[in-house]
Amino acid sequence: MYLNAHIKHHSSERPYSCPQCGKTYKGKGHLKTHLISHTGKKLFRCPQCDMKFSQRSAIDIHKKTHATERPYTCPQCDRSFTCKQSFSFHILSHAGDGPYTRPQCDKSFPSKMHLKSHMRVHTGEKAFECPHCEKSFKQRVHLKSHIQIHTGERPFSCPQCGKGFRRKGDLGCHMITHTGQKPFSCPQCEKSFTYKQSLNIHVKSHTNVGHYICPQCGKTYTCRWNLKEHIITHTGHKPFSCPQCEKSFKRRAGLNIHIRSHTSDGRYTCPHCNKSFPSQINLDCHMHVHTRERPFACPHCDKRFKQQGHLKHHIRTHTGEKPFPCPQCGKSFRRQSHLREHVMTHTGQKPFSCPQCGKSFTRKRNLNIHESRHTSDELKVSHLNDI
Repeated sequence: MYLNAHIKHHSSERPYSCPQCGKTYKGKGHLKTHLISHTGKKLFRCPQCDMKFSQRSAIDIHKKTHATERPYTCPQCDRSFTCKQSFSFHILSHAGDGPYTRPQCDKSFPSKMHLKSHMRVHTGEKAFECPHCEKSFKQRVHLKSHIQIHTGERPFSCPQCGKGFRRKGDLGCHMITHTGQKPFSCPQCEKSFTYKQSLNIHVKSHTNVGHYICPQCGKTYTCRWNLKEHIITHTGHKPFSCPQCEKSFKRRAGLNIHIRSHTSDGRYTCPHCNKSFPSQINLDCHMHVHTRERPFACPHCDKRFKQQGHLKHHIRTHTGEKPFPCPQCGKSFRRQSHLREHVMTHTGQKPFSCPQCGKSFTRKRNLNIHESRHTSDELKVSHLNDI
């Protein structure tokens, strides 16, 4: 019996279908667990904060948000782990004496699966092909994640806000945002972050190490990849094409959001005006139009804002912080957009041209002021002709 159940994991057969949404499963137990999500029952209670969940896997992920303790610390790089097995695998990466070794590069791995995955780096083999497009991948898990872009499937749902995710790890990171925990603090300014990656990026803002500057507009990035992606905006190249309507995008994130517009379950609709949005964050921003809610309050004065980004810019008027320095003259600015405009004074760029007289400007608002003068002159001429 157990052998038959195990064999099903290797086959593509999914004989158990949900009568309400049609989702299929390999095991009856998985279907039974899924059916609870339709009833609305939340049988699993967190012993620390009394939050309830409909699935055991969801509460397991949630419990990790309380577990800040990481008892297993690597003596070589200070990385810490909550799980002893993960710690043991990590130690082998330093020791170089993993049981599975690649003779070409002398790298060793803690498991045969890790070695097999690494070997594709040398062979370049991409054995896993997408059935929807011509893309292929070195690892099956990457193919599985990619296919969800085509299908719009987001199998991991947040039990608190319903937001869906393609990966379990992404859901785990998202759930921390509901707890309000920010366990990663900057040693220089004590600013706290939900994710370690966000802290690492922030720390670079103090050292200026790793700042990558666009040679065309002066925009700065902490990651080389972000700069590379930004440079595409200057070339006009749109390498990411939608397989359904052939619309192209400069960034993969833009394509992913667009693809959801083709799937009925990827739309976020406003309950007040039925306007649809490609993402939850866009809908949340739009909702403030109806509610007039301004949830972000300035700690220094009585001003409130609809969006956190607007509050962030405003706070700098109190603190005097100007985090965006010009790479050529050192002058600093509160906003990155102000830095971009300033850099044009060094390059001589004037991208905004008047369609009537051809005069060019570095700033759009200067062009608008200039165009209003044309309109004013035309009205004067028209008035004189009427006399």
